[in-house]
Amino acid sequence: MSFEKRAREMGLVKMSEQENVFMYVDRFCRVFYKQTKVAKINVLTGNPILDENGQEMNEVLPFYGVSCTEDKDSNKEHLGGFVSDHYKFVGNETIVERAKASILETNAPIMGEFWLMNSPRNTRFEYRFGIQHGGQNIPEIGEIIPQITLNNSYDGTGTEKLAFGLFFTDETNKGTHITFRTKLGSFSQIHTARAKTRLAGILGSFFEIFSENIGDVVNSSVAKTLSEDEILGTLSLVEKLAGKKRREDISVFFHELTAGGNSMSAWHLFLAIAKFSAIEQNLNMKVIMEDIAERVLVLPVRMMEALKKA
Repeated sequence: MSFEKRAREMGLVKMSEQENVFMYVDRFCRVFYKQTKVAKINVLTGNPILDENGQEMNEVLPFYGVSCTEDKDSNKEHLGGFVSDHYKFVGNETIVERAKASILETNAPIMGEFWLMNSPRNTRFEYRFGIQHGGQNIPEIGEIIPQITLNNSYDGTGTEKLAFGLFFTDETNKGTHITFRTKLGSFSQIHTARAKTRLAGILGSFFEIFSENIGDVVNSSVAKTLSEDEILGTLSLVEKLAGKKRREDISVFFHELTAGGNSMSAWHLFLAIAKFSAIEQNLNMKVIMEDIAERVLVLPVRMMEALKKA
């Protein structure tokens, strides 16, 4: 079924009967999908073909241009790319509300909600829930709680995803967080009523597994002393993928953490990278730095295996 025929059930509103232009709006921004047209060209002359009224004739292509506004009240649009006629649209608010309903079904209190987009195009979206359930207060570290991260895109660069992570609530590292996209994996949300109960079951299992294992995650990472080559290798990767300035900032903070005789552990390097990824406003760079931080952290095998079975 074509994009036009599926538009209404996907939550899009047709803006004009004459043109295939569709819109979706929520509290984050407005997004428009406009069907692509090109002028018909006479292959012999190279000139546009005109109709009986002297107007250029257009050929409709099976693609839609994507543009988003800077916020829901703005009229300024930014072109964000193109999608095919088979593209499946899911609104950002839709995935947030579905995930929130599943979290609340587990009776887990939501401590905070945070979101970020790739401004000004706003075609990529990340939304995080801090969960006040299953957390642990670890000596010399503070309280660490579970985090649920949602990702979505309007330009076809990725399907809607849900992934797990952790979030710091103590004053020293407050706001520092990370999403585990590789070691703990992520999965696509399933949009059926029955799937809501299944997602609640998966989330409930995660909260339990998090509570049982987060202490070991910290202790194992603190106990792992890194060699100079391992540290330089990780910092070089930061510079290669995220830039020299980010490497310098992370390096300074890492050495502050390890001053005074503290060992140069995997935990300290993880914390240094996670601290800066948490305040990163460029969504692409944020994901890159979180992936590097995830490589550094030591996760118990049983934790990864338990989540695969969840």
